[in-house]
Amino acid sequence: MRPLLLIVLLIVGTISPAEGQLARDLALFRNEGGSIHGHVIQPDGNRLPGVTVELVKAVNRNGLRLLMATGEKVETDASGEYRFNAAPGEYYVRTVSNKTHLSVRWYFPGSTDPEGAVPINVTPGADVSADIGLSETPVFKISIRVIESLPDPGDRYVTAFYLINRNSSIREVAHAPGVSGCLCPDSSPHPESKPFVRASKDRFEIRGVRPGSYELIATMLIGNVKPDAGLVMVKAGEPSPFWMVYEGQTMVEVKDADVDGGTVKIHHGVDLKGKFTSIGKFHSKGDPCVYLADERGNTPMLADVNHSWKFILRNVPAGRHTFSFGFLPDGAYVAEVRQGGRILSDSAITVGSSSVEPIEVILKPGGVIEGRIDNGEGTTVLLVPVSPQNNIDRGGRADYVRKSGEFKFQGLPQGEYRVYAINLSSVDESYVDPVFMSKYESQGIPVTVVPGIPLTVQPAWINP
Repeated sequence: MRPLLLIVLLIVGTISPAEGQLARDLALFRNEGGSIHGHVIQPDGNRLPGVTVELVKAVNRNGLRLLMATGEKVETDASGEYRFNAAPGEYYVRTVSNKTHLSVRWYFPGSTDPEGAVPINVTPGADVSADIGLSETPVFKISIRVIESLPDPGDRYVTAFYLINRNSSIREVAHAPGVSGCLCPDSSPHPESKPFVRASKDRFEIRGVRPGSYELIATMLIGNVKPDAGLVMVKAGEPSPFWMVYEGQTMVEVKDADVDGGTVKIHHGVDLKGKFTSIGKFHSKGDPCVYLADERGNTPMLADVNHSWKFILRNVPAGRHTFSFGFLPDGAYVAEVRQGGRILSDSAITVGSSSVEPIEVILKPGGVIEGRIDNGEGTTVLLVPVSPQNNIDRGGRADYVRKSGEFKFQGLPQGEYRVYAINLSSVDESYVDPVFMSKYESQGIPVTVVPGIPLTVQPAWINP
């Protein structure tokens, strides 16, 4: 994901042709970034060369704080120094690997726990110093045995182990290459499996684990395709390759010694069925999609939706999951999500190992906000809820200003919103992060959305 590029001048209104020079100056200013540099310092005070350091951004998703690598990595030089060039914004830096502390990640200024990571604010032209200090931190290993009795034919591959600290609201997640700038669910970051796993027959050792209470998840791929096969070519007429991914969970407590975590059993998930119901008329029927995201930041599961608007999510693993929806009919919003007649207040469900009751998604016509920014083509307009009366469809939204200067939001739940104009290097998820947007709350234009009453507004530029 690329970082934000923000305008630093408060402008309420439009940019007229007479202000063309101002617009050009602002464009040049937006492209000016800063840098972050520092040393990786060992416990004895010596600087450590050959350490891979990566740039990290924080995003908010499903109530969790995700520290997500941007994909930018550098290696410390012979003097133990690293350097990043970065657009204005807030970042974290952490080590990925090094020669003497291979099993531990370290965050600036010197914490192995992401809760202790300190953000670094990059402003235009700034050169921020951020040394990462290593210390003697005790880490341990977990021994685990993986078992399964699934009936599927095909080879078995244990593909990943995930450790989720149950006492932390922060998750470490990896970069998803090739989807930077996309807000579609497929661009969701992937949780990082511990890279320090050793196998011996059916037993595995997970090394470099800090003390804590963890949920340990093991995933297994079954089929005739290897996990690292990449693109598989199939001749016409030959059977297509197949694979299924299953997982199992267990709880592990790590205190002050290595742990025998026992066994984790891989099992089949449950199938979750549902349907869409519309109340009111829309301009188009739409081709809705249903996504189900788990609390680990995994790429959301995509449901099969048929022409009757019935859907099924297959092999849903146990745990807490959150729904999201896309490609709804023009002007529609999700008013309610029901399960067995009960309203889910926050679109979240908890799945166990047995069958679950079906889901019903209620669609209703929503409100409309539109406007125009002269000479604003390519600008991003943000619509951020303040107090929406709908608890399901309550996320922020973005729309690019078209060549005509127009923008439009539709299918909005009733409630209070604020409208902003912002220049982004790409579509960024920070606008759905309440921590980020709280800095600019007073700068937005307040609007009240009521379904059936269209509004025309002029957004305000964000002034950081």
